[in-house]
Amino acid sequence: MKKNNDKTEVYPANAGTPNMITVAASNSSDAKPSWSNFGKAKVHVAAPGDGIMSTVPGDKYSNMSGTSMATPLVAGLVAFLKAQDPTLTGAEIRALIQSTGAKVSIETACNCRIDAFQSVDTLLSKKPWMVPAAATLAKDATLQVSLKNATATAFESSNPAVLTVDSNGNVKAVANGTAKIKATFAGGTVESLDFNVGAAASNPGNPPSDPGNPGNPPGGDQCPIQDPQMCQILCQIMPNAAWCK
Repeated sequence: MKKNNDKTEVYPANAGTPNMITVAASNSSDAKPSWSNFGKAKVHVAAPGDGIMSTVPGDKYSNMSGTSMATPLVAGLVAFLKAQDPTLTGAEIRALIQSTGAKVSIETACNCRIDAFQSVDTLLSKKPWMVPAAATLAKDATLQVSLKNATATAFESSNPAVLTVDSNGNVKAVANGTAKIKATFAGGTVESLDFNVGAAASNPGNPPSDPGNPGNPPGGDQCPIQDPQMCQILCQIMPNAAWCK
C-alpha cells in the first residue's frame, strides 16, 4: 500500500524531530516501488528496498522487499558516518545524506536516494554542507540554517517573496512556494535543496487521537505491518499469531 505521509499521519515516522530520518524505498531502476510511502514534507530520503537479500529464520537467505529493507541501509550509513566523526549530530547527518544523495524521481524532501560514497567522501574531505539541507515550513514560521565545515559570510534566498534569510542564517517563511538558500564562505558557495512554504510541520506531541495499540492492532486477524514478506517471517517466529491462521 502506498500513502502520502504528508497527508496521512504515520508515527513515529511523522514525529518531525530534527534527528529523525524517515525513509522511502527505491528499486533497481531508482524508481519508487508501488507499495512504498512517500512525501515531500515528511519523508527525508529514499534507499534501496526492493529485492534485498536478507537473513530469514532457519539459517536461510531470502530476497525481501519493503521499507523495512530500506531503513536499515540508511541506519548503517548513519552509523558509519558517526564512526568517522562522533561529533556529528542527527540533524547534520540527515542534511549530509540529503545533500549528497543521487537525484531520483521519488517524492521525498531531497528527491534523492542515498549515495554512501558521496556522503563519506564529503565528510572525510571536509566539504561544507547546509544544515538543514531541506525543509517544509508553514507561512510565518522561522528556522535557523548554518554551514557544517565552513563559516558563512552571507546567506541569500533564491526567492525572497517566498523565503527570507538574514546574514546570521535566520530564515522566515513569507508566502507559499519554494526557494533555495545559498551560503557564501571563504572558499566558495553552497546551495540548499528545496525549502517549501505552505505545510505545517508535524507536531510530535500531538499524534492522531486514535493511533492504535501496537500490541493489539485493529483487526487482530490482520498482520500489523504492510510488508507481506515480513508478515510471513513473523508467522515463522510467532505461528500462533491471529493473522497467521
